Order: sequence, then structure tokens, then C-alpha cells
Amino acid sequence: MYKEKNIYGLYSEYRRIFLEAANDAKARVFNYRHSLKGPLGEDLFTDVAIIGSPQAQSHVVVMSGTHGVEGYYGSIAQTAWMRDLKENKGPEDVAIVFIHLINPWGTAWIRRTNEENIDLNRNFIDFGVAGSDDEKYEYIHKSYSCSKNIEKSKSSLECEVLDYLAELGWDKYISIVQTGQYSFPDGLYFGGNSPTWSNITLRKIVNEHLYGSRRVAFFDLHTGAGDYGHPMLMSITEKNNKSIGDAKKIYGSWLYEILTSPDMISDTGVSASAKGYTSQAIIEMLPTAKCIPLVIECGTYDSRFVHSALKEDNCLHNHGDPLSEKGYEVKKMVMEAFNPSDTDWEELVIFRTLQILRRARLVVSDN
Repeated sequence: MYKEKNIYGLYSEYRRIFLEAANDAKARVFNYRHSLKGPLGEDLFTDVAIIGSPQAQSHVVVMSGTHGVEGYYGSIAQTAWMRDLKENKGPEDVAIVFIHLINPWGTAWIRRTNEENIDLNRNFIDFGVAGSDDEKYEYIHKSYSCSKNIEKSKSSLECEVLDYLAELGWDKYISIVQTGQYSFPDGLYFGGNSPTWSNITLRKIVNEHLYGSRRVAFFDLHTGAGDYGHPMLMSITEKNNKSIGDAKKIYGSWLYEILTSPDMISDTGVSASAKGYTSQAIIEMLPTAKCIPLVIECGTYDSRFVHSALKEDNCLHNHGDPLSEKGYEVKKMVMEAFNPSDTDWEELVIFRTLQILRRARLVVSDN
């Protein structure tokens, strides 16, 4: 995917390819400019391409880049399906909405988080309701903060954390970290203290292009959790969603359900204890529609490697220079963690993703 290329130039390349495919498909295209620039000084956008009748009351939405660096797989999948639609038109009563790179800053800078170190999938909460962080995360946070003055005690700190890890076991330890927290802006899985640009922009897109829709199947595309090269199809919600039965009729045992709660642990590699997921928020954004939020999560490497890449990237952005030679090496590690430089991996996940998306319109179609 990205061998022998400047990974800091990939955002613009993938955006160009997506927009060319949208133009070829005669899609209606809308652009939402971000206020910040990319690492090469490039302008950043979330782009929306819509194929189908403006009067359609059923929609399939496919969104990429919730976690910025994961948007490269998402962009490839979106472009592939857009091209595939020319030969597999499907039900005409369903419009397809492509939300391309909802976190463009994170994609361009090769980060899972956004410009404020916020994990967008922890940001869709009611900030007016006080929440509490897990005290266990507070204990281990110091190992993630990478303070400039930490060198003296770094060895003892690592020993403390390793002892804690040994006591808990990896699954419980990583569950504490992935749950998300709202007290440490320099830490991992920070959910923020207010809605992000991407959060606000997604709500604007939904209001402008999905208002009045009766049926919506919403796919959020991700990488980094699960078995290598295997795309999992999941429903991730806080409450039972009656509409998920329509998706089960189409996907059967492909579909894996996760109901999130503070003490829940899932064997998928995806946090079941987190709050603020986009997939739950889309239901609340479309209260009058039959809404079916789904997630496609493509497995990459062992969770320890993925976690290590995120930890290194967090330290880099807290106290380093992403544009330095050392920073670039960290970015290559992050890119590899979420987009393996293995053509077989890419072929497998795109093939399976297309299988899922080709059936998507059946979930919401009257026919």
C-alpha cells in the first residue's frame, strides 16, 4: 500500500483518487474544510459523495477515518465500492452516502486521534453529564504521559507498570486503557471535554444529507483489532437495537453484537466498556429513522504491537517532532500497525469488505 512512498503525502493521494472515482460515478460531492493543515501544508477536508436519488428515503452510509490512520483502508474500500456500483447497481430506492475521512487531520498526520489528541470514538457523549474515569487508568497514566522530567524515574515507573500488568493480566490491563478517559488530555484514548470538529461536522452532514430518511444502514470502517486479515462485522450499541434484526436477515452469523457497559469485556479486541461510540451516536442523530449502525473492523497485528505503536505516537506528539527523522520512524510504525504493508492483507480485507457492502442496500430496501 505505502512502501517506498512518503507516508505524509498519502492523504492527498487517497483524497484525489476518491474524488476522481466520485466524479466518474457522477456522484454529488460536498466538501467540509478543516481549519488546520496537513504535515506538508496541504488543505484538509472531509468529503461527502452521494450516489442515488436526492429523494431517496433509504440510505446506506459508509464512513472512513473515524480513527484517522485507519482511514487509508477505509478510503480504499470506499473507492472500490464506488467503482463496483457501476456494475452492481442494486435497488434504485436506496441512495449511497460516502463520508470520506471524517477525521482528516488524524489521517494526514498518521494518528489514530485528532488534532487535540481526542479519540473520536470516545467523544460522542453528553458532556453535560458528569462522568467518572477508571481510577486504575489514573494509576498507569504516568507511563503514557512521557514527561520531559521522567527520565530519572523511568526505570522504576516501568517496573511498577509491569508489575501491575503482571497482576492484572494483559486482557484486563488493555481493557482499562481502551475504555477511554476524560481527565488526561496527554494520555491514550482521551475522549475530550467537548465535541470535536469531526463530531460537529458529522452532525452537520447527517442533518444536511440524511434528514428525513426513513431507513439508514450506517457502516463505520476500522482496522487494528481482531484476527489478522479478517474483517469483523459488528453492531456496537449501548442498548438493544430492534432494527438489528433486519441486518441479521441479510448477514446471519457474519454479524457480531456488542452491547457496551462499564464492566463489559469483549473477545473481539474491540472495547466493550467504552462510551462515546459513533455507532451509538448515529442512532441518536436520527431519532425518526430505522437506523442500523454497523462497524467493519479489520484485524492487523497482536494488540501488544498496536498498543506499543500508539504509545510511541502519543509520546512523539507530546514531546517530540513528528516531522523529524525519528518522528517519521514512529509514523511508519503506526502506519504498519493499522495498514500492514502486506498486499495479501489488503486484498483480503477489501474483498471481504466488498462482500459486506454489496449486501448493504438489502438491509434498508423496500424491494
